Amino acid sequence: MKKVALLLVCASSFLLAKSTVIIDVDESRPIYEIKKVVEQVKKCDDNSATDNIIGTVVGAVGGGVLGNKIGGGTGKTMATIAGSVLGGYAGNKVEGSIKKDSGCYYVNETKEQKVLVGYKNIGYYKGKQYSKITEAKQNKIKIQAD
Repeated sequence: MKKVALLLVCASSFLLAKSTVIIDVDESRPIYEIKKVVEQVKKCDDNSATDNIIGTVVGAVGGGVLGNKIGGGTGKTMATIAGSVLGGYAGNKVEGSIKKDSGCYYVNETKEQKVLVGYKNIGYYKGKQYSKITEAKQNKIKIQAD
C-alpha cells in the first residue's frame, strides 16, 4: 500500500510539474509611475532693476566733478560733459549689478513627474500568453510552462 501511494505521489507530481522554457518576447510595454520631485527654484522680486536712476545721477555728478578738475580752459566744459556722461553710464551699470541678485530667494516646488520604472515583456508559447516584468526590455524571457 505504501508503494502504491508513493507511486501515485510521484506520478502526480510528474504530471503537474512545469517545465522551464525560454521564449521570444513579442512586445515590451513600458511601465510608468507618477513620482513627486522637489526642485529648488530661484524667484526674484521685480524691483525695477532697469531703473538705475540713483546710480546714474551719482555717477554723472561724480564724473562731472572729476571732469571739471581735469579740464582746463575751453576744454574744461567738454571734460565736465564727458565726465558726466561716462560717470552716469558707470553709475548705471554699478547699480544694475548690485540690484541684479537683491530680492532673489529660493523656494522648493513639488512637481509630479512620470518616471519609467520597468517593462512588461510579453511572449507566447503554445497559444498562451506569458509575461515577465523587468527593469529593461528583454528579447527573451524564461517561463514556467504547463
